Amino acid sequence: MTMVPVARALFLAAPLLAAGCGPYASGGPTIVSLTPTATSVRVGGTIDVTAEVSSPSLGTLTYVWTAEGGTIEWNGASATWTAPNCAGAFTIACTVTDSSARSDTAEVELTSYG
Repeated sequence: MTMVPVARALFLAAPLLAAGCGPYASGGPTIVSLTPTATSVRVGGTIDVTAEVSSPSLGTLTYVWTAEGGTIEWNGASATWTAPNCAGAFTIACTVTDSSARSDTAEVELTSYG
C-alpha cells in the first residue's frame, strides 16, 4: 500500500517535468542565425560572419568558431574567415555555450574561387 502514494506523486509530477518546470526550465542558448557578409570570395580573401544568439540564461556565453579549411579568427559572436589558397566549399561552424554547459552549434558553407 505504500507504493500508491509514491506512484500517485510521480503521476502528478510528470506533467510538470514534461512542461519544463523546475530548476531546469530555462533552456540553453540557441543560434538563431549565422550571417556572412558574402558567401564566396577569391582564394586568400576574407569573409566576416556574425552569430545571432538567443539565450534565456543570464550567464556568460562562450563562443568557439571552427573552419574546415582556411583560418578563422573570432571575438565572441563575430568571426573573420580567411579562405585557403585553393578553390572549394568550406564549412564554418560556431558553437555557443552558456555558464551551465548548455550549447548549440550552427554551420554555414562558404566558397573560395579563382
